Formats: sequence, C-alpha cells, structure tokens
Amino acid sequence: HLDDSAEVKRVEVSGVKNPYVLEKDGANWKVGGAPADSGAADRVVSAVKQLRGTSVSTENGSIDKPKVTVKLSVTAGKDTFTRTVLIAQKDAKTYARRDDSPVVWEVDASVLKDLEKEPFDLQDKTLVHAERDQIRKFVFESPSGRLEVTRTKLTPPDGGFPDEKYEVVGHGPAKKWKMSSASYSMTSLRAAAFDGPVPKDLKKYGFDKTATLLGENDKVLARIRVGSEKDGKRYVLVDGVDKLARVEKGTVDDWPWNLPDALEPPPAAPDAGVQASKP
Repeated sequence: HLDDSAEVKRVEVSGVKNPYVLEKDGANWKVGGAPADSGAADRVVSAVKQLRGTSVSTENGSIDKPKVTVKLSVTAGKDTFTRTVLIAQKDAKTYARRDDSPVVWEVDASVLKDLEKEPFDLQDKTLVHAERDQIRKFVFESPSGRLEVTRTKLTPPDGGFPDEKYEVVGHGPAKKWKMSSASYSMTSLRAAAFDGPVPKDLKKYGFDKTATLLGENDKVLARIRVGSEKDGKRYVLVDGVDKLARVEKGTVDDWPWNLPDALEPPPAAPDAGVQASKP
C-alpha cells in the first residue's frame, strides 16, 4: 500500500505473459517509449497502490518463487524511492510481500488479473487529437459526393450557456443532433484494434471515404480515411497515426456521408384537407 500522495513514476511488471514497463512522461504514461493508454496505465498503478493484505499468512515459502514481480519508482514529497512487490499463488490463494519485509500477506486474487495485460491493452488507442470546440467545418467525401458542413458557436449576449448551429454549405440547416453526435464521436475516436504499420498497398482495404475536421482559417485538425469492414469493424487511417487501425463499424457508419443524412428536412406542409375546410 502507498499513500495517496505518493506518485508512481515507473512500473516494471515481470512474470506475466507479456512483461512491460510503464514510465511517467509529464502527465502522461509511456510503454516501451511509446504513448500508453492513460486509463489502462492508471488502473495498473491503482491496483498496486491500493494492494492491501486481508490477513497475515504463515506461507512464507509461497513467495520463494513469485509468479509476478512488480518494481516501482515512487516520489513522495521530496523523497524518491523504489519498492518491489512479489506476488505468488498457492492452493488457489494469492500472496504478496515487499522484498524488504519477511511478512507475507494474503491478498485478493484480482491483482494478478489487473497486472496481466496484452500489448494492445496498454497501447494508446486515441486516434484523433483535436478538441471538439476547435471545429469550424466538416468535410465528408464518399462515393455519394462531397459534403461540407459548417459549425458556428453561438454565445448568448447575457453570457448564458453557449449554443451552436450547423449549415450544409449550399443547401441549408443541418441536423443539429446528427452533427453534434458526429463531432463528439470523431474527436473521441479510438482504435478497437491495430493491424500493424500502415501498409504500402492500400487497395485491398477499400478506403473510399474521408472525413476531415477543419478549424479556424480551414486549418486541418484531423483527416480520417474510412475503409472496408473486417470482423464488425472498419479500417481507418488517420493523419499522424502510423498504424492501420480498426474502429467500431457503427461509429463511422453513423457519420453523415450524404446529403439526406446531414440536411435538416423542411417543415412539413400544412395538411391540404384542413386548409381546404377553412373559410
């Protein structure tokens, strides 16, 4: 157990199927020198910081050959120290002790599950690094054609809650709910799988759609190319990301790729029968 004020700077986990090292880089985590999934890294750190013994064990020998070893580099105030935790299992029970203490504790078995991570679990899955509030225009290109939708922020003169409006360029008001939903899903787009580095030959991946987010002065905030489906997910290539990713099919399919999807329909005409009955 570590105090809440203690900050873990480095975690080295060995003995698991895929050993790994997490290192803090400012406010973010890195794994193997590359950006890590912050949420997954935080959960690993939390599992170790919050590890508590449920009872003192007499199974001292159970830690002679630990299943998992966790080495921590910790900063607490002005002090910096390292700590190693040894974890083992015996007779369906889980035990842990610090390397500088002979005391063995029985602990919850879930800590082993919390520490066992596949490489994908720890990879940064964020694909789009843009803030929704920066968006001024969307450009959707597909076999259906090219569609531009502007986004305008509306700030009430009384300083109340700001609003926004969307316009399909050359056509009229866009569906606010549709565009708002798309803006959130595009700026929070995350990979559901990575299929290695970007291949040289892209033909077989069917990239026939592109969604681009533009900011002030048409500055490109993000460009997302969308391709064919595999296992319920679609291939995507995002500018600045050096991996071929797949995302949930429903997420990108729901973006407004054609005019009927984006354009707010005109108000319904008054009922002709009602109008005719009026004097």
